[in-house]
Amino acid sequence: MGKKSIFLATFILLSFNILSFAQTENPYLDFNPEKLKSNKEYTRNFNPGTFNTTTLYNCMIDMINLARAEYSYVPKMKHDIKLDSTAQFQAIYQAKKDEKTELNAAPYKTLNFRLKKYGLSSQGAELVSKAKAYLGNAEYTYYDLCFELLKPILKNMKLAVILLNKEYTYVGFGFETDEYMKSMYTSIVLGNDLTFMPYKPMPTEKDLPFSKSRSISFGDPRACQKCSEDISLEQLSEYVSVRSDEILFSCDDHKNLRKMIGKEGDAIVLDFVQLSQYDCSGTVVDNDRPNRGTITKIITYAKLLELNETADKKSTKLIANLGPIPETIDPGADYDINILVLKDGKNVCRTVIKKNVEVKNADYQEKINFCKDETTIKNAGDWVPMNEEDIITFKIPFASNKTEFRPSDYDTIFQRLRLPAHHVASINIEAHNSLNYKNDPTQTNIQKKRVESLSKQLSAKYNGVKPTITYDYSWEDFKIDIANSENYYYFAFEEEDEIAKRLKANNHKIAKELEEYLSKHRYMLVTLHLTYDVSGGNEQDFSIYKFNKAIETKNLPLAMSIQKYIIKQVESKKYGNEAANKLQIPENKQHQALLINKLYMQYFLATTLSDKIAFDMKKVAALDIMNQSANFNMCLVDVYQTTFASNADIAKLQTAIDKLYTMQSLSKEHINNLNLEMQFKVVNYLTSQPASLENSTFLTNTYTKIKSISNQKLSSWQNAYKLASYFIKNHDYIFALKLMDPFIHDPSISDDFLFSYISIGAHRPETYLNGLFTKAVLMGIEKNPQRTCGLFDKFPICVFDNVAVKNAVCKSCNR
Repeated sequence: MGKKSIFLATFILLSFNILSFAQTENPYLDFNPEKLKSNKEYTRNFNPGTFNTTTLYNCMIDMINLARAEYSYVPKMKHDIKLDSTAQFQAIYQAKKDEKTELNAAPYKTLNFRLKKYGLSSQGAELVSKAKAYLGNAEYTYYDLCFELLKPILKNMKLAVILLNKEYTYVGFGFETDEYMKSMYTSIVLGNDLTFMPYKPMPTEKDLPFSKSRSISFGDPRACQKCSEDISLEQLSEYVSVRSDEILFSCDDHKNLRKMIGKEGDAIVLDFVQLSQYDCSGTVVDNDRPNRGTITKIITYAKLLELNETADKKSTKLIANLGPIPETIDPGADYDINILVLKDGKNVCRTVIKKNVEVKNADYQEKINFCKDETTIKNAGDWVPMNEEDIITFKIPFASNKTEFRPSDYDTIFQRLRLPAHHVASINIEAHNSLNYKNDPTQTNIQKKRVESLSKQLSAKYNGVKPTITYDYSWEDFKIDIANSENYYYFAFEEEDEIAKRLKANNHKIAKELEEYLSKHRYMLVTLHLTYDVSGGNEQDFSIYKFNKAIETKNLPLAMSIQKYIIKQVESKKYGNEAANKLQIPENKQHQALLINKLYMQYFLATTLSDKIAFDMKKVAALDIMNQSANFNMCLVDVYQTTFASNADIAKLQTAIDKLYTMQSLSKEHINNLNLEMQFKVVNYLTSQPASLENSTFLTNTYTKIKSISNQKLSSWQNAYKLASYFIKNHDYIFALKLMDPFIHDPSISDDFLFSYISIGAHRPETYLNGLFTKAVLMGIEKNPQRTCGLFDKFPICVFDNVAVKNAVCKSCNR
């Protein structure tokens, strides 16, 4: 890899570190079970000497279920008296020792032995806690005690992960106070269907469909964590096949295989599970063993290389014949082959099963809106449209020798005013004539005809409101204008009647000289006293009008207040395109925020980002490149419109997006959504390029970055489904489910979403045993039993370890 490639790969690694710190924070510290206080039993005072055991039990279980629903989205846990007994056994032991501990005295030192004491398998988990049993005279309720017991578990990330693990569907709870009733000790035992023993073989029983060998054992969850999270191991199920009763193991690159199972102590075991073991009439498996059926000998990477039949020794291809299928498999029996992944020679850390994952119609374009700017211009407070009064004044000039008015003569004026819906209370008309026509009978008669004609027209326009009329000879206008005359400026200091005579003298000689001024003094001044009507569909036009008037009067704080109101109405779909398009805003730096918001609304109302909106946003952003909203919007335009030609293009745009996280006014969630869209674009580009180490590194780091961005619930099930489809292609089924989990309860999810979820959930025990998988299957049976049954015909039979799923499928699919 060249220096440039190394730099780019390092850049990608560094860029997602900006976000990854958030993952180290404990998201469970803000858990608040306050809603449980609505149960009056839980808010009763707790007395360690006389407390109600049922109330304490129910309160604790409800609090646990509430936490699991909030953070894991899972249904309520089920109860079993054997789990309660196991938990109570440990709670009593802690109370006697007056010490919080997961250990007990022999022969029940660990949870495994305590589970077996009550007839259970060794598959389960336990959490212990301690809290004060009373607070003296202070109020201390059942709710308070339970919360104090739960807090230290949620505070510890490792313990919280166990409590919130979706794999567990059963819970047992035990509690006991110490001898002096100062402290309450508790044990929470978690399990699932594999914790129970529906079939327990007798020691002497033979011809069993599963191996009883102790050559393998359950791995410690903490030691197995890395193995459990290795997505590459999912490919192992594709490497095993059977041909003429011979087991073949084949892969195209044994170097990649070495990365999976080539370390010291690594190995695999094949587990042959017969479908008859999960017959609807009963299950024949031993839940106290990591295998479900008949297992082979331990197979190491070195053994596979030894058995490699590939003729070309330089080839990375591996084809190994592992011998015949086990003799214990009945001839003609249907079976699945699971792959058990071993660490430290014998500890089973992972079960890899065949998959039948389907993803249909996952393509979805999550629209990411522009960022508004409602802070650069300080607003004038909340603005709300109301029926307010106003006075509108306008002039209608006299046309020479014209005495009759028609609507066409003043319609242009009303169009220019753009008045919204209104009711006129009164109309005043001031008929102004020039001073040289004062006391002229002919001109007075013409003026009267003009006014009466206009009055008639306006009265008809405004529902019979009769205008009041006054007459004037524009003396005040004349004094203002004549001051600009070099020859007659002194007229402004004389009397009106005297000047009128001088203008008429010598056959109107001076009047003719001053006609430029006098012609402007012949007009009608119309004043409307009105009230705006904002009822019904009139509100939008009124809001637009008020905004434009605020811009006209340069009242930017008021303009921002009005625009904020308009934006809210657009977002709630109450206003349409005109609310944005008719806003008249000067294109300059002073008005940049208002321009940004106008484009925000135009794009919000559009289905896609048009070239025009994108071009306009670039132009507006250039007015002030320091504006943070403009920076976000420019990145959005680039994400949607840039075509990558190289990895350097990716790095350039990614730098701009990462910079957004340093801008305090921007929403991190909004940036994350944009960043996700960027990563989709990167994945699509990289997967379309020729394979190379550089591109492979980029792709791996891109998926890592997506995880760091999308560690919270996404904005919609559609976007979650789209993102999940990317991780499915990358064999990361666990993260795909994590994205989809929050939406299983959403009644609007599509059938494709639901059945894809079921098919992904069936890929490994940790997912098909959890309550969300059960819920999804039951929903699938209700929505489309034929499609559900078709899926289960293709699934590995061990999904029937989930008892509720097995019962539902057996009943609905006529098995």
